[in-house]
Formats: sequence, structure tokens, C-alpha cells
Amino acid sequence: MLPPPCQLNLRDPAVLDALLTLQHAAYQAEARLIGSHNIPPLTQSRDDLAADGLHYLGLQSGGSLLAAIAISDSPEEVDIHKLMVDPPAHRRGLGRALLAAVLDRAGPSRRVIVQTAAANQPAIALYESRGFRIVRCWNAPDGLPLVGLSRAATA
Repeated sequence: MLPPPCQLNLRDPAVLDALLTLQHAAYQAEARLIGSHNIPPLTQSRDDLAADGLHYLGLQSGGSLLAAIAISDSPEEVDIHKLMVDPPAHRRGLGRALLAAVLDRAGPSRRVIVQTAAANQPAIALYESRGFRIVRCWNAPDGLPLVGLSRAATA
């Protein structure tokens, strides 16, 4: 059974350190998957992470942070900036659980958006399974193909 997602307090140095460790591990795995190590979360410092202004929800077990999602939101939409799962914890439903928590938070009246590398097929499949559709394709300045996905408000 999965623990419920909890709000992460980035003012707690231990939480911040655990989040940075998780972020680097998760995005190193993504970098290998997409064939590019030019992913901004890989270069974020502890201070950058603490100051990014995003809201973080996490899943913890046995005192370890296993997965986290970072969002910003407005009255009209929720923007998913990061979804990270510790590589040894892949395929256990943690990303799906965090995405469900964000969709619950958004409710039916707000659109939810996210972007990822076009080569990140596991992420795209997860989002599409929850009603997201690809709405935009473009290349990052370094040429990495990206996609934007959106789940429309239903109310």
C-alpha cells in the first residue's frame, strides 16, 4: 500500500537534501533514456531548488523520499514542472499516485499542463493514460525534441 503524498517542507535542510538527491537520480535516469544530459534539473543546486518557488508533494517510505512532483498553479491551470521517481522504485505506481494527487488538486475546473522530452515514452504514456494529449512539439535551444501535454478542464 502506498503512503499518501505529503507536502514537502523545503525549509527543512534534510528534506531539501533528500529532494535534491532524488532529483539528480531521477533525471540522470531520464538523461540516459532520452540520450541527453542537458536537463536543467541536473544542474540545479541546493540553493536553486530552495528558491524555485514550486510546490512539492512527495511519497516517503521508511524515512526515504521515493518520489516527488513539483507544480505551480493559478486559478485557471496547474503546471507540472517535475515528476521524479527514484530509479530503484520505478514501476511501483509512485508517479501515478503523485499525478493523481495533482489532478485531484486541480479539480475539474483547471487545465493541467506538462512538458517532457519527446523520447521520454514512459512519461508520455503515463500522462496520456490520465487524459493528457500532446498539444505542442518543439525543439529546445540545444535541439532536444520536446512535447507539451495538456489535460483540459472538464467543468
